[in-house]
Amino acid sequence: MKTLKTILTAFLLLQTVVSFGQTKEETIEWLKEKIKKHAVGSEESFTRVEIITVSPCEISYKEVYKDGNYHHEQFDPSSSVWEGKTGSGLLRAKAGAVIKATNTSWNNRILYISEKAIHLNGVPDIAERFAKALNHLATFCQNKKETF
Repeated sequence: MKTLKTILTAFLLLQTVVSFGQTKEETIEWLKEKIKKHAVGSEESFTRVEIITVSPCEISYKEVYKDGNYHHEQFDPSSSVWEGKTGSGLLRAKAGAVIKATNTSWNNRILYISEKAIHLNGVPDIAERFAKALNHLATFCQNKKETF
């Protein structure tokens, strides 16, 4: 009887550990969906969003505008700790300027920014949820630099 209780307890603990959090693949799919809906400008100004890559060590996407110009953003989610404030629509990297932004209408000038506007589109906590997803995805990055 004691062995059965031990086995049952171990099984339940294992199920509890397995059920915590989203998988890397689920997080990537969630981010791809939300980038298209919340991380880009108004639909009146662009024709499409191209997701170039979403992985634990790199996120890259491009907004293609109706006039032929485009805006491209690229960053490593593991390069910072991310925070988003509910209702603000602002996603911020605590480590500073880690997002590389290029825009053809800026004559391809490159800017490094630390904040990203997230369009709420009726979801007041989306910036906070983006931050949680980016921080979670970063845990899967194998290239993450050691602290010391």
